[in-house]
Amino acid sequence: MYKEIVEKILNLLQADATLSQTVKKWYFGFPPNPTQFPYIAVKFRGSRVRVETSYKERYEMDFEILVVDASMKEDDAEKSVMSLVETVDNVLDGNPTLDGLVDDSHISEVASETTLTEKGGVMVGALIMFTCFKTQI
Repeated sequence: MYKEIVEKILNLLQADATLSQTVKKWYFGFPPNPTQFPYIAVKFRGSRVRVETSYKERYEMDFEILVVDASMKEDDAEKSVMSLVETVDNVLDGNPTLDGLVDDSHISEVASETTLTEKGGVMVGALIMFTCFKTQI
């Protein structure tokens, strides 16, 4: 189930015209040494399981969506990442069941960080926490 959800998130994001034209690289899991920017990576973070009956379990699953860009100009990467995060939000809000794969989902948190690169540029990353819910019988 977890692998299928990561793949579905990636497929939905890649199907968006704006994201597919802007994002240079897509990753299943987080890349160790990315070289193309901007990129989006999706990984499974963890899950909580609530047993409702002996035959029914409710899964609350967290996925991390990492959006990263780099630029030599001071605010280009920041603006790019903000726009990409808003687009990711819109895509996922528009399909909360991920085409029926889960019962419901929502973005539960977005955090951003900026760092300087060795070449004097700026790298900006936003980590989107995406929570999915599914009842298994």
